[in-house]
Amino acid sequence: MDLEVDARWKFNSRGTLAAGGGVGIIDDWEDVTSMSGLTWTTVSDNHWSVRPLVGLTLAGPLFQATAKVYVGSAPQAAISLGIYWGRR
Repeated sequence: MDLEVDARWKFNSRGTLAAGGGVGIIDDWEDVTSMSGLTWTTVSDNHWSVRPLVGLTLAGPLFQATAKVYVGSAPQAAISLGIYWGRR
């Protein structure tokens, strides 16, 4: 889950640019299953973290593209593209 505060600029009637920052609440869940002879063993690892992020979004009448960077000691980037129907 990401919580952001963005500043929006509507540069014409068909497009909007938003930029801002916030925090990402990340919950990682991993299951590792291994077999030894006829016995299966599963080990679960669950940890969560809160990381600062910066984001940039470009939205048009039919599409939206978002880029986010989670900053910190191990930075990560995420890009999402979407198509909308019925957006006004």
